[in-house]
Amino acid sequence: MLPRQEIARQTIVRTKGSIPVIITVAHGGGAKGALFFSELPVINPAREKNEGTVFLVWRMLSLLPDSCRPYTLHQGVERPRLTMEMVLDFYDEIILVMEEVFEKFGRCYLIDIHSFAHQPVFGTYDVIFGTNNRRTIARDFDSQFAAALQKAAFLQGVCNGLKIYVPEDAPREGEKFGATKNMTLVKWVKDREPDVSAIQVEIYKDWFISLEIKVIIAKIFSDAIRMIM
Repeated sequence: MLPRQEIARQTIVRTKGSIPVIITVAHGGGAKGALFFSELPVINPAREKNEGTVFLVWRMLSLLPDSCRPYTLHQGVERPRLTMEMVLDFYDEIILVMEEVFEKFGRCYLIDIHSFAHQPVFGTYDVIFGTNNRRTIARDFDSQFAAALQKAAFLQGVCNGLKIYVPEDAPREGEKFGATKNMTLVKWVKDREPDVSAIQVEIYKDWFISLEIKVIIAKIFSDAIRMIM
């Protein structure tokens, strides 16, 4: 078995982009194969695995032209097996990519993809943003990206559109995925790079129940990326 530090370096999958957008999948995302490292011990079996999120990102990349490709990073180890070393190595790698993006484009937008299974008490949503109550974004990136997703959903024939929860400046009682904890990726990178706009994007599990539906949500997100660029 490889030493833990060596495994941590090898489990991060990266692609290079051509626009100032970084898309991340921070834990597993349902990817199957060698990078799953199934020989690693299960540390926290209760953690949700975010099934389908890596497929979403790969499908988005296949739909976007070379001139409009985001940078992507995903952690190949499934969430219940992640060590803190792996988490911090992944975060450090993101900082390096952010530095490259800022140097090349002068700005950087980070979209951290997750899935969720349980709705908040105050409503039912397709997508929930986490921004530490708008502290992890610059200007109005959250509302602009939400509007782009809504428009893309309409163009894909999603009759009722996407119901998106965009947090306000103050927390709401019962709010989920607020991105307020120090180790939440978007808060962690914002604390180290104040000029980044970072959103934790939670997508409801029903968008991952079949290949047909996953293809639709991937098309919506890829079209929205084009719109904001």
